[in-house]
Amino acid sequence: MEFFLLRFLAVNKGKVVSADQLLTYLWKKDIFLLEDGLDVIMDTLISKIEDDQSIPKYIINVNNDAYKFLEV
Repeated sequence: MEFFLLRFLAVNKGKVVSADQLLTYLWKKDIFLLEDGLDVIMDTLISKIEDDQSIPKYIINVNNDAYKFLEV
């Protein structure tokens, strides 16, 4: 699931992607997930790819309900 999220964010790099958009994307993949579950998975993904979560290089959380894959 982390791979699907990372791929979706990378394809949409530079754009703010809402939690609803991510959930809709995952749901099309026959995965049912609630927003709380999405938060947990995103936290896990971010912890795996960021060297220092307080200074993100790849993924930022926007307004606690959206994410953005930064231009690298």
